[in-house]
Amino acid sequence: MVVYGGNVHTHYQEEKCYEDGIFFYHLGCHQWVSGAELAPPGTPEGRAAPPSGRYSHVAAVLGGSVLLVAGGYSGRPRGDLMAYKVPPFVFQAPALDYHLDYCSMYTDHSVCSRDPECSWCQGACQSAPPPGTPSGACPAASCLGLGRLLSDCQACLAFSSPTAPPRGPGTLGWCVHNESCLPRPEQARCRGEQISGTVGWWGPAPVFVTSLEACVTQSFLPGLHLLTFQQPPNASQPDKVSIVRSTTITLTPSAETDVSLVYRGFIYPMLPGGPGGPGAEDVAVWARAQRLHVLARMARGPDTENMEEVGRWVAQQEKETRRLQRPGSSRLFPLPGRGNKYAVEIRGQLNGSAGPGHSELTLLWDRTGVPGGSEISFFFLEPYRSLACSSYSSCLGCLADQGCGWCLNSATCHLRQGRAHCEDDGNGESLLVLVPALCPLCEEHRDCHACTQDPFCEWHQSTNRKGDAACSRRGRGRGALKNPEECPPLCSQRLTCEDCLANSSQCAWCQSTHTCFLFAAYLARYPHGGCRGWDDSVHSEPRCRSCHGFLTCHECLQSHECGWCGNEDNPTLGRCLQGDFSGPLGGGNCSLWVGEGLGLPVALPARWAYARCPDVDECRLGLARCHPRATCLNTPLSYECHCQRGYQGDGITHCNRTCLEDCGHGVCSGPPDFTCVCDLGWTSDLPPPTPAPGPPAPRCSRDCGCNFHSHCRRRGPGYCDECQDWTWGEHCERCRPGSFGNATGSGGCRPCQCNGHGDPRRGHCDNLSGLCFCQDHTEGAHCQICSPGYYGDPRAGGSCFRECGGRALLTNVSSVALGSRRFGGLLPPGGGTARAGPGLSYCVWVVSATEALQPCAPGTLCPPLTLTFSPDSSTPCTLSYVLAFDGFPRFLDTGVVQSDRSLIAAFCGQRRDRPLTVQALSGLLVLHWEANGSSSWGFNASVGSARCGSGGPGSCPVPQECVPQDGAAGAGLCRCPQGWAGPHCRMALCPENCNAHTGAGICNQSLGVCICAEGFGGPDCATKLDGGQLVWETLMDSRLSADTASRFLHRLGHTMVEGPDATLWMFGGLGLPQGLLGNLYRYSVSERRWTQMLAGAEDGGPGPSPRSFHAAAYVPAGRGAMYLLGGLTAGGITCDFWVLNLTTLQWRQEKAPQSIELPAVAGHTLTARRGLSLLLVGGYSPENGFNQQLLEYQLATGHVGVWSPEWDAPNRSLWPFCGLP
Repeated sequence: MVVYGGNVHTHYQEEKCYEDGIFFYHLGCHQWVSGAELAPPGTPEGRAAPPSGRYSHVAAVLGGSVLLVAGGYSGRPRGDLMAYKVPPFVFQAPALDYHLDYCSMYTDHSVCSRDPECSWCQGACQSAPPPGTPSGACPAASCLGLGRLLSDCQACLAFSSPTAPPRGPGTLGWCVHNESCLPRPEQARCRGEQISGTVGWWGPAPVFVTSLEACVTQSFLPGLHLLTFQQPPNASQPDKVSIVRSTTITLTPSAETDVSLVYRGFIYPMLPGGPGGPGAEDVAVWARAQRLHVLARMARGPDTENMEEVGRWVAQQEKETRRLQRPGSSRLFPLPGRGNKYAVEIRGQLNGSAGPGHSELTLLWDRTGVPGGSEISFFFLEPYRSLACSSYSSCLGCLADQGCGWCLNSATCHLRQGRAHCEDDGNGESLLVLVPALCPLCEEHRDCHACTQDPFCEWHQSTNRKGDAACSRRGRGRGALKNPEECPPLCSQRLTCEDCLANSSQCAWCQSTHTCFLFAAYLARYPHGGCRGWDDSVHSEPRCRSCHGFLTCHECLQSHECGWCGNEDNPTLGRCLQGDFSGPLGGGNCSLWVGEGLGLPVALPARWAYARCPDVDECRLGLARCHPRATCLNTPLSYECHCQRGYQGDGITHCNRTCLEDCGHGVCSGPPDFTCVCDLGWTSDLPPPTPAPGPPAPRCSRDCGCNFHSHCRRRGPGYCDECQDWTWGEHCERCRPGSFGNATGSGGCRPCQCNGHGDPRRGHCDNLSGLCFCQDHTEGAHCQICSPGYYGDPRAGGSCFRECGGRALLTNVSSVALGSRRFGGLLPPGGGTARAGPGLSYCVWVVSATEALQPCAPGTLCPPLTLTFSPDSSTPCTLSYVLAFDGFPRFLDTGVVQSDRSLIAAFCGQRRDRPLTVQALSGLLVLHWEANGSSSWGFNASVGSARCGSGGPGSCPVPQECVPQDGAAGAGLCRCPQGWAGPHCRMALCPENCNAHTGAGICNQSLGVCICAEGFGGPDCATKLDGGQLVWETLMDSRLSADTASRFLHRLGHTMVEGPDATLWMFGGLGLPQGLLGNLYRYSVSERRWTQMLAGAEDGGPGPSPRSFHAAAYVPAGRGAMYLLGGLTAGGITCDFWVLNLTTLQWRQEKAPQSIELPAVAGHTLTARRGLSLLLVGGYSPENGFNQQLLEYQLATGHVGVWSPEWDAPNRSLWPFCGLP
């Protein structure tokens, strides 16, 4: 059978409409054959698509090999005739005295196997032998046959006949326990099988049914009944019935209702060894469930009347397996031998509120010996079967019992044993229905009348989609229709649009045919576009709009069936009527239609409009909605509103006052003056003494003569006020330095595009071409690339960094960028990086702000050098570092990196969120980089000089200002504007002037910080203190003061304790330029001043050696003393113990007898306890590790011991904070 064309439509998926494919169906083998795979090369199937598709055509066969197709529809009626020659696998033309086996043209085994007529034999493709050929011949393996499509016994044997039609299936038989339809000669394929050495409950011989009547009495399938009940359940009418061979079912919860699942049938344990002797073992059965409420019941035999509960549990989110057990833990199968069966019923309740996810119910047992149990095979399962057939009232309820069959014509259930047909009802006998899939279902009814006539069904509207209705089992929903008299009329019985779409129906109203039809049948009802448009109750708004319902001409003419009869003087007065170009439908005079409909005199002329609406003079008729200060102008199909002179706006909602004159090349200033403000380069002529008739000349219409780059308000045309747009000159005819172009042309002057690297001394770029004069070690037309020896991305103001090249001397530097990174890593060996050994990289840069390669002499103009490290620097502290020196370090002479007083910074680390900045005040900066490790490590930094003015870069970076220096020949230094400090002038001095106007504080000019009055605090003295509030106060910040005397504060690892008379005492620490420190400083809080104190030793010695990470404590008893313990010295970690008399400034080393020796520690704390003792907490030394003891030093006796809070109950609280664990 050859199929071509047709109307294809799958809603929401396939919208092809006109099928253009050719399809082949083998009538003998009952299967589709692919033309594209079997057609020879060069044919349409194998090379190109056939002509465009169509439907409603006719076809005929010519000579057995040509398909003729005539006419059809594909958006228009077609009048063509096509001829299609079918391929050889459809028809082979006979040749006289010559036999041609067309199968031989297939040279590939896979292609041969796709043709049902052919088989692959002895290395070649040959025609398949006819049925009945002796064994040994090559079979047509690809011919699937009819049997595979027949899924039940009655269907199989209904097609079985000894006198088969041509190419028919012949005699067939039904293999019950394999559920397969086989040709009678292949009965051997229906053979008995075993599992675990056991044959099925039906016995060793398979059941092979050969007559239609025997299906009723012999075709009893293995497995279990699976019943599905929607809520609320009806035990006599299941919603779904099937016989399943697997004891596992998985389902997804319905979005609307809950579901109950019921396994029902019999289990045959069939243990070997007879019908259950005293030594026979029991069989364990489990139920595995997920998201189901489970109830399991089992009888002690085949009797279903006395079922015992063997398991019950509620739903679980995860899978749970439980064993089925009888009450009293008796045997599940009392007699497990062959021939004994036990009725079982497993009910699972799916609750829709259990949440999304799959639900599962599985039956397992250990009968087969599989560890952990296995599913129960259908060899041991029999569906439910009884003799109570007459008690079932529905088809599915009847077929939930395999002993019963359903009679469709009488709607009764009968016992299968003894009868194969229903009683004759006058229309002949009919077979009993044995398969649940053949039961009539409520869902098959498509209209209310058919649904409600079925006693088991009801009709209800869908709650999810408007306009949708469905037929379902009776008792499912509230408000459902159960009586045919309650059903609304059929679509074809509804005569008006309103009736058609009433009650959210499934009908649609066709406007062009004035008929109501079932919308689901639209394609079948109007296959050739007979209905141009429709209304339905779901999507159409507004609905049922007839011509009489349109009130304006514009709405009327939107519908093709309508035209407008309108009054000639005022066409808005009219009626919308059915009609076309010739006039209203049925004729008639427009004046009569308008007069009757609107109550106007019939004598008033009216005109028919169908193609377009007539023009309405809204201005004359007073229909225009213009502003009171606007004038109406009629236009075709509309009107315009123009504001009067001296006003502007849309003319409808607003007309706002504006300049009385036309501002020409300018804009109106607005209130209160309403005068013209001319655009740049334009001015206005003086008004004439006597105004000329007509509207005044526009203002701002006179050229200033400044090439449109300046006003000429002061002296008039020809005299430019101030050139703008990067221009200068008497008439703004030249481009300013830093720009290029033609000031007199339309392009004007444009700023140089040099990425911020143009040389200002040369004007940044060429004033005609725009080519940049680059600085900052950049090159290119726009300074967009770095010069040789530099790397980076200079675009958008980026920097070019001096490559790491071993040693570099840079003098007279105003700004330079340098680093060891290039595109995220160190340079390759050939890129200039010096390497002292495998994996080791180092560089040294000597940068001077002057020509001389030495620090500035005292008293001379010395611009500091500011060094800024980029946040993208990556220098792991254990393997790389950067050292910065203010002046020459000693290692430049010796080559050995060591402690040096000129060291001002040591950098290492990764992932910083902001730049780091230091300054070399001597005007000479030395930078040393060294790394040993990954090539991705390195840093980028920039160095800038504070020089400006003559001999400098000419200007300072914003917001710094150039301050001339005396005797410096015009040169100066960049300084922050008044009130600001820091390398980038971002730190405010005395913020908000300390709110001095409110009396909250005053500014200390020398320190740059606020001194707050009593009751006020915060950096700007704006915080009012309430007595219990803690506010940090900055007493001194060296970054806020130009005085370098406070650089001694730059240290770490030092100690500071409170002293007498509101003083603070600082000792020791580590300074980067100085190394370990041993000096003593006192800070007066009231004077806000530091003083270096010179202390001696009572024994005439030097006192405590310089150190860091030591501990100190102040004891005010007596004259007041500061105690000092341990720390890191040049000789290592020490344990010496010192006391300083803060009155006499004399050191004394404590050497009193001690019961416990003080440990040598660093990084510890020393805490005074009520002036009685000192507590030593923590500390570390390489020899002893971390100090684990809490030691106490008695001030009165000098005794040292381990402190315990139990000895000092009233004062036993100690609060350590942070530290290194």
